[in-house]
Amino acid sequence: VDILKASSEPDPATRVQSYLPGDCFGHLSLLDKRPRAASAVATKDSVFWSIDSESLNRFLEKARKENLSGEDSSIEEDDEICVLPREVFVLSDCTGESAVTAVRNTMSQFSHCEAWDMCNIMTYRFVSSEREIDHVIQQAERTEAIIVFTLVNRDLKTILEKKAKKSNVSFVDLYGPLLTTFENVFGTQSQGTPGRRQPLDENYMDLMDCIEYTRKNDDGAQPSEWAKADLIIIGPSRAGKTPLSFYLGLRGSKVANYPIVPGEDPPPELFQWPEKVVALTIDPTRLAYVRGERMRQFGRKTSRYADVEKIREEMREINLLYRENPEWFVVDTTNTGLEETATAIFREMDKRNMRQEDGSDKNQFGRARKYMSGLF
Repeated sequence: VDILKASSEPDPATRVQSYLPGDCFGHLSLLDKRPRAASAVATKDSVFWSIDSESLNRFLEKARKENLSGEDSSIEEDDEICVLPREVFVLSDCTGESAVTAVRNTMSQFSHCEAWDMCNIMTYRFVSSEREIDHVIQQAERTEAIIVFTLVNRDLKTILEKKAKKSNVSFVDLYGPLLTTFENVFGTQSQGTPGRRQPLDENYMDLMDCIEYTRKNDDGAQPSEWAKADLIIIGPSRAGKTPLSFYLGLRGSKVANYPIVPGEDPPPELFQWPEKVVALTIDPTRLAYVRGERMRQFGRKTSRYADVEKIREEMREINLLYRENPEWFVVDTTNTGLEETATAIFREMDKRNMRQEDGSDKNQFGRARKYMSGLF
């Protein structure tokens, strides 16, 4: 299913999202009972399950009563209850990636609110005209969305602010205060040019080396090169080693990864660099689900690879290996996303770097690297 955003131009609608079997869409309408800012179009014959707001409300009320009757409730009548059903429109004259990251991090601070994770983020990239701003303002007014923007063009910024205020649309200028402070300190105005060019300097070439190294050392390739690694990520199959490796590689670390297979001896290089090892663990039930989904993608319904009992035995052996190597940094990926896992690794890197006595660039847990900043 493709989600298409209407365009004010004569060109066809723009695809902003695609959904696969098992995904859901349109769920915000159950909360605010408003039409969405985009349309859903099936790209092939599909079967859809739908639910209306009345059925959902009956289900939630029944669940609430069952929970209250089944336990001693400590909820006070004056406890704070909040709901975040709104959409957030990210508007940028470049890619908008840094703004999307900031919005997601901000939303995570409201996890105590009902349906906080159902708040949809719609990104409008490379906005360069008043007509495009008018379209976004109209959609935001209709859906009561919040606009978060990173416009460095002063004229477009002024137009958006005036029209948003006139339409009573909430908005946040994400980089305006930062730019203003820099201008005051530097004593000059910023260029106001979107999509700045990344200089091909030493930091850039260093980052390219990290990405290339991570690519060449995926899935246990070239253990003889692990001496050059900042991190060596290990774990069972489908625990998330490869995507995590590339996520860290794009942020300035040389990362190798190796799949731990019970019954097979890991290469000796793994034990030569214990301070570099990040060991991933995961709940067997969750891993069985992930592997099962992978098998279904290949049209295989049954496989020992996804058998939960076999996986429990596999994880027992793997966790025993981890306990035998206490210098390895163990991370549980059962209920964490890519960014959360990477954050845990960065935090451990910082702790070990702070414990280092000589303060040199060669530290105990990978080199501290300058990595590419996100574009406006």
